[in-house]
Amino acid sequence: MPLDQSTNEQLPDVVRRAQLGKARAFEKLVERCERMVLAVAFATLGDAHAAGDVAQETFLKAWQRLGELQRPEAFDAWICGIARNLAIDQRRRRKPDSNAITELPIATAAEPSVALDDDERQQVTAALAELDEISRAVVVFRYYQDMGSREIAGLLDLSPAAVDMRLSRARTQLRQRLGKMGMENAQGIGLTMR
Repeated sequence: MPLDQSTNEQLPDVVRRAQLGKARAFEKLVERCERMVLAVAFATLGDAHAAGDVAQETFLKAWQRLGELQRPEAFDAWICGIARNLAIDQRRRRKPDSNAITELPIATAAEPSVALDDDERQQVTAALAELDEISRAVVVFRYYQDMGSREIAGLLDLSPAAVDMRLSRARTQLRQRLGKMGMENAQGIGLTMR
């Protein structure tokens, strides 16, 4: 699939140009995967502000280490790995009482069809916080980044079947948690069962 529909540029070509020091090529890569990097950081940290900081650090580190990338077609998984490692490092440095998950990540093309009020947003965020890190990442990628199982599997180093299994379990946990909070219907909040 082309990186840029207007020029029909392919991802490996843009990565190679960026590896040659072409800042505009790297800018295209950042534009392409910024939301994905934020989602990885958010899934690990549960804090939108901290995820933004990790995303900035990720892109800086990626620019500095781009020459080390041997397979340009693997750029997405490579940069997500950097983001995940930086987020894990940041989480380890945090105080134990600052683990609370905060506000959902930025809206995406898969934005919920029904607007949430502040209370509902907090309830969904709290329910997401109760998921394990990988399951939370799978949910964020699927419902807030609109990614398929294969794409998520490649980013998280899982099989597509493992992604589907985690997604199924996470939906069950979220339904139960939201039901206890009085949100029996998860339809329209980005967690519909598809």
